[in-house]
Amino acid sequence: MKNKKVELLAPVGAPEVLSAAVSAGADAIYLGGKRFSARSSAGNFDADEMRRALDYCHERGVKVYPAVNIAVTEREMAEARRYIEELAVLGADALIVSDLGVVASARRICPELPLHASTQLSLCNRDGMTFARETGMKRVVLARETPLEDIRAMARESGLETEIFVHGALCVSYSGQCLMSSMAGGRSGNRGSCAQTCRREYDLTAAGERFGRRYWLSPRDLCSLRFLPQLLDSGVTSFKIEGRLKRKEYVSAVTRAYREAIDLGGELTDRELRIDELARIFNRGGFTDGYFFDMGKGADAARMYEVRPNHCGVPIGEIKREKNGSLCLRLTRSVSKGDEIELTREGRSVKVLRLTESLPAGGTLRIELRDRADGAALITDDGLLRRMAAEGPYNKVPIRLRLTVRAGKPLVLEAFDGEYRFEKRGAEALAAEGKGTSEERLRASLEKLGGTAYEAEKIEIDSDGAFVRTGDLNALRREITGELSRARTGRNTPRYQVNAPVLSERESERGSDSRPESGRVSDSPESLRRGEPANPAGADSRTSGESGEGAAGPDGSPRGSGTRCDGEDGRDGHPVMLCASPIIGRTVSDIPASESADKPDTAEKTETEPRGNGRPIVTVSTPWAQDAALLEEAERVYFEPRTYDRRTLESALNGRRRPWLALPPVVFADDAEQLEKLSDLFGEFEGAMAQNPGQLVLARRYFKKTGCDRHFNILNTDSLKIYSNLCDTITLSVETTLVNARELCRCVPAELVVYGRVALMNTVYCPLRKLGRCDLCRTAALTDESGRRFALDAYRVRRCVNRIYNCVPLDMRGHAEDLATVDASAYRLMFTDEDEQTRVRVTREYARLARGEAVGAPEGAYTTALYYRGFRE
Repeated sequence: MKNKKVELLAPVGAPEVLSAAVSAGADAIYLGGKRFSARSSAGNFDADEMRRALDYCHERGVKVYPAVNIAVTEREMAEARRYIEELAVLGADALIVSDLGVVASARRICPELPLHASTQLSLCNRDGMTFARETGMKRVVLARETPLEDIRAMARESGLETEIFVHGALCVSYSGQCLMSSMAGGRSGNRGSCAQTCRREYDLTAAGERFGRRYWLSPRDLCSLRFLPQLLDSGVTSFKIEGRLKRKEYVSAVTRAYREAIDLGGELTDRELRIDELARIFNRGGFTDGYFFDMGKGADAARMYEVRPNHCGVPIGEIKREKNGSLCLRLTRSVSKGDEIELTREGRSVKVLRLTESLPAGGTLRIELRDRADGAALITDDGLLRRMAAEGPYNKVPIRLRLTVRAGKPLVLEAFDGEYRFEKRGAEALAAEGKGTSEERLRASLEKLGGTAYEAEKIEIDSDGAFVRTGDLNALRREITGELSRARTGRNTPRYQVNAPVLSERESERGSDSRPESGRVSDSPESLRRGEPANPAGADSRTSGESGEGAAGPDGSPRGSGTRCDGEDGRDGHPVMLCASPIIGRTVSDIPASESADKPDTAEKTETEPRGNGRPIVTVSTPWAQDAALLEEAERVYFEPRTYDRRTLESALNGRRRPWLALPPVVFADDAEQLEKLSDLFGEFEGAMAQNPGQLVLARRYFKKTGCDRHFNILNTDSLKIYSNLCDTITLSVETTLVNARELCRCVPAELVVYGRVALMNTVYCPLRKLGRCDLCRTAALTDESGRRFALDAYRVRRCVNRIYNCVPLDMRGHAEDLATVDASAYRLMFTDEDEQTRVRVTREYARLARGEAVGAPEGAYTTALYYRGFRE
């Protein structure tokens, strides 16, 4: 019997994986549609497949959580709303979300639909839980880096459901803050298209010293079986298995192992055997405990595997070279026909063999191979895969059947599933002219439940010995199981009041285009200067509720969920609550419509004169926050310290200007304690820039002004307007295109990053710390196979967090005319390792550009990020 103490949540990346996850014992599954899911390369589900998946799971009492957890661009919002409506109508048990614009749309469309905050939001402390609660979330998927002690406290105190990853691949970067794949080739992890650049080889160098070419950023996979009792006692709601890109055998094996462990209270008697099975299915140099217990040097060594980034299998024997040149492999475990063995040298693959015969442990396998090999591993256990592909014991619903047979009367079949009793009458039984139908034959017909969701737990037969045609009984059995299926599916499928989504006036006028945010056509410099709309004609002009096209709110404004961000539910006129608290404090309907909606379009600017937007320059600097030359031109200064301690903060406050403080990208409980000790200084800063939604709670508690930095991944106007209601300034995502940025800034002018080496990753792990070479900090770099050099740096609160910067700076000085079409509130400059002369020159040139003066193109290598090329999906 399943242990209901905690939910076991399994990944389903494609329709063929669904039955494997359910039959292996999942209490719930998570999956994605063909769009808007953070695993776009998985098979995923189209509309019909999604409906069938929901019916299949609900019939079996399994919950379904579709992921709508990418950053959504402005042109995609209309389709996203239709997709949310579709999922609500189908009866999804909850949506996994990360974009606050998506949250607002879901609240309008279906206020009752539960929402789970994705790990993409980097929520990992009490303030993060507060933000989630005040935005109406039911559950928070905690950041993978969250220590168990913090998890336990949040599960106990937050009043929200909590979900943690217990098995599968780990990201080396904080989720939601990784831009490495995006900047390298346009495949954004925040859009579900990560190219896993972290799994590539890099040369590590520091202070002229070379440490070798390895997979420095590739973590081992997480496995929690060894300490599952501690997780079970933490109060967590749901254990999540990572793996929507994995095949069905993997999902089945992992789900079965955790199902069994949970049901036994975590005390597996054959734990090591189970872990060995999971390693044979997939492992990267063994397993890691993740971030639950240790963040230090020792954990770095145990967490990473630099030899290779893919499946390593398990050791299979000892290799010796014989005199004739062939290899002799003495087996330490038995192997079977169809298994695959990989020969390796220093961990790298040399040859893969598929066995044509079975051999016992202790047996010898002779291999003809000229290359040297020093290791052998079993990478495919064919028998294990076949066992994992077979249906497990958890996919069947136990039912009790009772058949009544009376000659000359209809057959009566009753079915009971533990909650409801069903009765069905069939064809008449016939008087037996000789020997009637035996109970054994009747029972055999009733037991034929293969292909259904049911198994007969108990069968009772009350017969007077009449004759029953087999076809009649089979038809009756099919009818009652069909009725049972419909009833169970209906009983387990949530029924919500769904309000059809509405497009705003502006959205209807400019049209809706659900294409990826690619800039190859409409994002060209020429189209920007002409002020062409981001999307072609053809918008969805449906209105919500029953009032027909043109439905209006109480103030006469069109009801919609696009750039106007009005909050009516479209049916009874009541505002849909996104949040109501001192932290956020307003409903969606309270968020004002854009003051810029009626401004002349940027197309009115001439094509020949770069006018700029006249907005102030914003400069971010680390050790140079008080450079006099920078202060001459900068409207404000953001101070991003490398060490969050009293001495560093006081030094920043002793200069000529009061800077803003950039908060650290992620704050855990002990980091928060450190920051609390510095809170007496916070009021001296002009404001604070939060790096994730949870930090807004901290920032609003202590600082006079607050801002949302680029890690909020804001790409649509709904999200922009909600955050603008909470903050004094917002920085757009560096993954936006200029066309998208222009649309957003027409709604609410925001800061646009135009210069700097963009931080691609923030990660607990540091390769230098693992090597015991912290003395070389800030001199290190990783160089890829193309010769691109990514500098490493670090910041520290209670512990060091490593930061990896892009190989070339973002620089938009050569695109003044295009920047002038974006009504940004400020041009954001981010200085890292530039010398004083460069800092001064760049700042002055962007000040001139903002005043509409011409400036020259940048010298040397630079990037324009995704401003023109957009995403690759």
